[in-house]
Amino acid sequence: MNGCSSGQQCKQLDDSDHQCLSEVKGDCPEKACGAGEHCNMRLSQGRGVFWCAALCNPLRVDSCPAGQVCGMGSSTISTCYSRCDPKMPDACGEGLRCTTVTEDMTQWGCSPDSEP
Repeated sequence: MNGCSSGQQCKQLDDSDHQCLSEVKGDCPEKACGAGEHCNMRLSQGRGVFWCAALCNPLRVDSCPAGQVCGMGSSTISTCYSRCDPKMPDACGEGLRCTTVTEDMTQWGCSPDSEP
C-alpha cells in the first residue's frame, strides 16, 4: 500500500495488510521474530507499537518464565509479558506501562507504551 499522507509511513501489519501510521515503534513483522516468538502490535490513534514476545499457553501456568505472565498477544495468540503491579507507577520502566494483559483483566504485565 503506497500513498500515505505526508508525515505518515506505510507499516506492514501481517502477510497481506498494511496501514498508514503517523508514528511507528518497533520493526517486526518486517524483521522476523525469533523461533517461538510472535510479533505483537498495538494500534491507537494513528500510532503503532510492534514487538516480539515469547509464545505461551494461557491454560498452563508454567508456560512463561518466572516473573512473567501469559497474556493476549493478538486475538488468537498468547504471549509472555513481564509481571507488574499496577499500584507501582514505575513498575515497568521507561517506554513501558503496566496494563491488564488477559481478557478477564486479572493479570497485569508490562507492555510498550503506545502514547507519544
